[in-house]
Amino acid sequence: MGITDRKERDKEGLRERILVAAKSLFLEKGVEKTSIRNIADRIEYSPGIIYHYFRDKNEIFHALHQGGFLQLMEKMQVLASVRNPMERLKAMGSIYIRFAMEKP
Repeated sequence: MGITDRKERDKEGLRERILVAAKSLFLEKGVEKTSIRNIADRIEYSPGIIYHYFRDKNEIFHALHQGGFLQLMEKMQVLASVRNPMERLKAMGSIYIRFAMEKP
């Protein structure tokens, strides 16, 4: 592994730490009461580093939503084999509710 690969891995790791910290704070305090400084404090970096990865708090929130929808989409993959539309719809609802309860 070269230096470039390591730097890219470190960069992605820090981005993920920011998202994990933000998600935790959003659930604890709410989105409106969470600041970029709160997130930076949680990961023990300066607020400036967060702006290196995300334009603002809304962009962090959007990235978390995207990640959640990707996870939900993965869960829905099992429905590809269900041919009956009503059965598929029922199963979709069940998967959606279970997902929502597991990942508020």
